[in-house]
Amino acid sequence: MPMESTFNRYIWKHTSRQQIWLMAVVLVSMVPFYFAFDLPKMLINGPILGGGFESTGATQPFLPSIFDDIQLDRMDTLLALSMLFLSLVIINGLFKYYVNTYKGLMGERLLRRIRYELLDRILRFLPVEFRSIKGGEIASMVKDEVEPLGGFTADA
Repeated sequence: MPMESTFNRYIWKHTSRQQIWLMAVVLVSMVPFYFAFDLPKMLINGPILGGGFESTGATQPFLPSIFDDIQLDRMDTLLALSMLFLSLVIINGLFKYYVNTYKGLMGERLLRRIRYELLDRILRFLPVEFRSIKGGEIASMVKDEVEPLGGFTADA
C-alpha cells in the first residue's frame, strides 16, 4: 500500500471520523461558552447595580427569554445568576477537559499506527540486511523518529 503524499492527508485518512466527532463536540460546547460570556453582564447590570430593582420588594422574571414565569427579587436573582454562572464555568471546563483528552488520545493512536506502519516497512527488508543491526536499535530508532510527531498529530 503506497504512503500518502502529505502528512496532513495521512492524518485525515486515519482520523477523519474522530475529527468530525471532535468538531461536533466543540460546536455544541459553544452554546454554554457564549452564555458564560453573556452572564456577567447580566449579573452586573441587573442585581448588582440594581437595574430593574429600583423599588423595595421589586421582582423581575428570571432569564426572561427562557423562564418568564419565575419572578425573583434582587438577592434571589443575584444568587440564581451566580449559581448559573458557576454551573456554566464547570460545564465549559468539562468540555475543555473532554476535548483535550480526546485530542491526546487521538494523537497517541495515530502515533501507534505510524510506528506499526514504519515497523512493517522495516520488516520488508531482507533478513541479511539485519545481521549487523540489533532489534533494540531498530525499535529505539522507530520510537525516536516518530515521537516528535506526537504533539503535531494531536493538533493537526
